[in-house]
Amino acid sequence: MKRLFKKLARTVWLISAPASRPIIRKFDHHMMRLLGSLTLRAEVPANLDLALSSVDLALSSVVRELGRLQIQVEILQRQIDDLESSGREGALPESRLTVVSETG
Repeated sequence: MKRLFKKLARTVWLISAPASRPIIRKFDHHMMRLLGSLTLRAEVPANLDLALSSVDLALSSVVRELGRLQIQVEILQRQIDDLESSGREGALPESRLTVVSETG
């Protein structure tokens, strides 16, 4: 029964193709115009150059700060390595520097 209904629907669809194609084409064109206008309505800042320059300035300051922090971390790591290798095993644990990930 299902096969018979599908065959009948396909035949009706093929017979009505000359009349339905222009209607489908107009509907498709209308929907594309509507969807296209929705995507073009995205709000853009009035002064795009000013917005881009402020973003560029913010990103460059973040990069500088990241570099400064990396240098500080390397200095601290060297100091920790120097303290560990200096042979201060006899010192009290409270007076030595430890790395958080190394403590149990």
